[in-house]
Amino acid sequence: MDKEYGIIANNFSLSVNSSDLILNSKWSIYPKRKVALIGDNGSGKSLLFDTIYNLYNKDKIKTKISGDISFITDTKLSYFPQNIQLQFEGTLEEYINLCTNRSLDLYYKYKNIDNIDNNEQSKILDLINTMNLWDFENRLFSIMDKLDIPNIYLNKNIKDISGGESTKIALIGVLLSDANILLLDEPTNNLDNKGVRFLIDYINDFKYSIFLISHDRYFLDETISEILEINNKTKSIDFYSGNYSYYLKEKERYILEQKKLYLKQEKKKKELKKTEVKLKTKANKIELKSKNAHFRSVGAKVANKSSILHERINRDFEKLLPIENDKKSNIEYINTNLEGNVYTLKNIYYKDIIENISFKIDNTDRIAIIGNNGIGKTTIAKLLYQIITPNNGTIYKNEKFRIYYLPQNIEINNFDENITDYIRSKTSIDINEIETFLGKILFQNPNNIKISHLSFGEIRRLELLSIFIKKPDFLILDEPTNYLDIKTIIMLENILNKYNGGMVVVSHDTRFIENININKIIKIRSKNDFYIYNINENSNIEKDLF
Repeated sequence: MDKEYGIIANNFSLSVNSSDLILNSKWSIYPKRKVALIGDNGSGKSLLFDTIYNLYNKDKIKTKISGDISFITDTKLSYFPQNIQLQFEGTLEEYINLCTNRSLDLYYKYKNIDNIDNNEQSKILDLINTMNLWDFENRLFSIMDKLDIPNIYLNKNIKDISGGESTKIALIGVLLSDANILLLDEPTNNLDNKGVRFLIDYINDFKYSIFLISHDRYFLDETISEILEINNKTKSIDFYSGNYSYYLKEKERYILEQKKLYLKQEKKKKELKKTEVKLKTKANKIELKSKNAHFRSVGAKVANKSSILHERINRDFEKLLPIENDKKSNIEYINTNLEGNVYTLKNIYYKDIIENISFKIDNTDRIAIIGNNGIGKTTIAKLLYQIITPNNGTIYKNEKFRIYYLPQNIEINNFDENITDYIRSKTSIDINEIETFLGKILFQNPNNIKISHLSFGEIRRLELLSIFIKKPDFLILDEPTNYLDIKTIIMLENILNKYNGGMVVVSHDTRFIENININKIIKIRSKNDFYIYNINENSNIEKDLF
């Protein structure tokens, strides 16, 4: 008989810094469910995951909550947080043992079982069977291979491993745990397309429950069958059955229905208002004639009817709000008049990453760089922006072009700055224009918001603004959709499609690359297996990526 597990929330509310993020929500995660949590940046998705995991572990929570989140008896949670930084003193092997209840040690004992006495052998075999560890080493090495973590790393100290690799190691620990609910917050952010494909297959084969946050629309379509959305207007958590594409259709249908309902209710409200006005007018006229008790009695009754109707209107239509489509940025003028060659690279060598590459980039080129992690995509972006210089070869850069770069990882020096001051520190543009841009990219009351109060996605959106406000002639964007909510990604797609300048984009986001009118792809297979080809209407970008 399968064990009972799950998460149940009743009348659950969550707030932080005196701001209500979720109100009176009711939702659940039951066995064998694949569920996505979606919502705007700053809506509380990651805070909710943190809160769930800390409540499960009976740890201190960062948020103020009311209502109830309960865990069914046999629930086991494992959590992959967004932007995780592993602080582990020890080797990868020791970390895997920590995450998996010493499964690797037990498996190694099983492999050397002939050297162990009979009583101990029986215990080991029982544990191997109970924990289903017969192929544990194969599963471990298979996941490491799919995530490009070499087997020799097992004996390597995690503090000596790069940040991107340690993030993958954290994911490996979660995937190999014995949890029956995995909380995955933006698990694809540091994965290349090979890693994304592996994770899609892993989730589809996982026989327990997944609760995840992701901005990757392709990933959501391929993995989940239910959606919980944090409604930015009501602060409720709304349920939708189906993958992300189905959710979009259902959401559109819901909005149309709500618009019809609003118009119907608004019409009824206006009719009742007219009746109320008539009753008030009648009551006032009667009051002017109130020389005897009869008129005063009639006038009082009419006034009372008017008062009751007024209360009814306030009660029945108190929460009557127009249903609007999500706001979109109306930035329209990020354009350039410059033409010609922007970059020429000749026989570029860089360390042991890039070997003898040459190509040109013109102002009309919209290039996506694709390839596995560690293959040199970010290196090319940094070489173009001259953050690093080649060991051999030459890079010609046309200085007429205003070229701006969005790095994969953004460094913030002063978290106490407000949003307006942060942008002012990056540009000499007039404050009025800054405030106009902030409004257009969906930041309201920027003087009252400190950088420390922003989510990762909001900080990334702010960094994009600091580039757009300078009116670039050419863009270099390294994983621009990381941490952004889907609404902001769509807004970014709209901006880039209005932009007539050239750009180089490093991204593993399939839908994003498909939607921004890329006309060339640089595909890197190895340091010396590198080629560029043109995109046309018959090209299959999804096939190229996977």
